[in-house]
Formats: sequence, structure tokens, C-alpha cells
Amino acid sequence: MPQPKSESKQQRGGAATLDEAVKDKPEESGPDTDGGTAGQQPAPPAESQTATTKKPPPLPDKKSVSGGKLEDRMVAIYGPSGVGKSTLASQWAGGNVFFFNCAGELADLEVYQEAVRSWEEFRGYCWSISENPGKYDGVVIDTADIAGKYCAEAIRKKLGIVHESDLEWGKGWSTLRDEWQLHLAKLAAMPHTGVVLVAHAQEYDIKTRNAEWTKTSIRGVKGIREAIIDMSDLVLFVDFAEDDEELRVIKTKPTRYHDAKERGQKPRLPAEIRWPLGENGWDVIKKAWDGK
Repeated sequence: MPQPKSESKQQRGGAATLDEAVKDKPEESGPDTDGGTAGQQPAPPAESQTATTKKPPPLPDKKSVSGGKLEDRMVAIYGPSGVGKSTLASQWAGGNVFFFNCAGELADLEVYQEAVRSWEEFRGYCWSISENPGKYDGVVIDTADIAGKYCAEAIRKKLGIVHESDLEWGKGWSTLRDEWQLHLAKLAAMPHTGVVLVAHAQEYDIKTRNAEWTKTSIRGVKGIREAIIDMSDLVLFVDFAEDDEELRVIKTKPTRYHDAKERGQKPRLPAEIRWPLGENGWDVIKKAWDGK
């Protein structure tokens, strides 16, 4: 089992919120009406201080590498209960990953984890991760559908509504989606840190003018479910094989009957990856990614 690279301040002291992290310090003021203290000249405006002490960030001299590493990607893994989604996520990038344990379903796994029971706690651990770059090789949100519910509860409370549809012009939905995407984007932007979203599967009835069928996709709050699919580099549908109880199948390409995805101009994964029971799921996917 890989060891963490350093001890997290948040694991020692508990979760803190992003609001606490960015809370402004009280402004100091003296008796003078111009904001200065007696006997002192007022400080120059913040803009002039910033201009003299900060420099613009440097621009890159080299192009990014096309494709990138599988370990650094944002991946959504969904499927039926008991198929091995959390086990697969725990093996991701060699196993040095931190779990946002939102569903309380990790009793049988030995992983780095913290219980997350609200959106405030989720935001707090996002902050902890951002303050400790390189501590883990990836983060796992297990499950994303539960984390999405926490996000929706927080937005409803903030806006004083019962449901996202209560606001006109889709404001409730857009606010919810923006909040979710903001924090996922911050995690995804961390260098050399993959993001894995574990979710349950749900069947949806599709009706058109000429046909009806059932499609399997990610379970989740409307808006967040679509955001997960849009933001992820890979969407993997893990299912039991119909003809073999000892085999699971990882589907990587979308069809009329299920959602899946591989972002990129040159897909590297086959449409289906066979995952025998007992084998390390990460090794199976990595071999397929490397063309082995």
C-alpha cells in the first residue's frame, strides 16, 4: 500500500471550509478621517502596491503533450451495485488516492478516506487537497450522485428555494451546475492529480416520435449528471457480463443504450474491456490504454 507523501494539515485538524480560507481580515483604521493613523501618512492604494511587487506569470515555451497520462485524467465510473466500482477506483494510479467518502460504502477497502456528509465538508476537503499538492496521485468522489445531492441542498438553502425549478429562467439549475463545475475544475486543474467520480447507474426511458427504448446512465441530480459527463475525459460503464459470472465488462464508447466516453481525437481504448473477477481493474484498463 503506498504511503502518503506528507501529513495533511486538514487531516490533523479536521475539515475547514473555503469560506473560512478566504475570509477577509478586519480592516484597520485610525482616528484620521482619511484612513491613516495619527502621525503617519496613509498607505498607498492596493493597486500601486500590487503593481510594484507582483509580476505577470510566465508564458509556456513548449507545447503540451497530446493525450497526457491516464493517471491525470478526470474519469467517471458508473454501474450497478456490487460490480466493483469503488474497488476499481481504489486501485487507480497504483492506489495512492484520497476518497471523499460520501456514501459510507468503503468498509471493505483499505484507503485514505474522510467521511463527507455535507457540501460544506466537501468544500473543506477540496481546500485541504489544494493546500497539499502531490500528497496523493488522485482523488475519488464516492459517490458523485450523493455529493451532487449535498451540492443541491446547499444551493437551495443559499437561494431560499425548495427546488431548482422554483426560479425563473433556469437560474436554479445554472447556479447548481456552476457551483459543482467550479469545484470539480479546481480539483482537475491540480498538476499530476487524477479525479475519479464513482456513481450508481440508473435506467431512463427515452421516447421519440418514432421509437422508445431504455438507456443506462449516471444517477444524479439533473444538471450535475450532465456536467459529470461533459467534464470527464473518460466515462466508463462497468457491468456484469451476461454470459460469465466471473467476468465484468468495462464499456468505453457510447451507444443508444448506455452513456460512455473517451475524449480525444485518437481514441486509445477498445469499445469493451474484459475485466476478470479477482484481477486488478486499474492494471486491466492501463494495459488497454497502452495497447497491450
